[in-house]
Amino acid sequence: MTSDQHERASDRCAEALMLLEEEQSEPYDIVVKPYNKKNQRSIDQNNRYWHIIREAANEIGYTTNELHGIMSVQVLGVNKIANLEGEPVDVVVQTSSLNVTQFAEYMERVEALLIEAGFYNPTTMSREVVIL
Repeated sequence: MTSDQHERASDRCAEALMLLEEEQSEPYDIVVKPYNKKNQRSIDQNNRYWHIIREAANEIGYTTNELHGIMSVQVLGVNKIANLEGEPVDVVVQTSSLNVTQFAEYMERVEALLIEAGFYNPTTMSREVVIL
């Protein structure tokens, strides 16, 4: 972005913020941070993961969400946090918190576990990956 384009974009943001503050009668903050695409798993990764989970879930008899939860616990584990009463509870580590590299490693472990258990065979399962 050129300096002139940057200035115009900044002006438009400032104008939009002033209008919003006038309309809502309350102040707002703007947070600007660098966009880091490499920290987000790719659509291809996501499609491949859900393809593996769907194929194995169909083989085993679980729903895709059930198998996803099982794999998350088995591979990523849980975090202990305090509930509202202050008692410790286990919370599943969310795959959405993983960056591209971590998600690739997670996916490899899931696939290996499912292959080892006999519930997924990448050479005989459907090769069609549905893109949502």
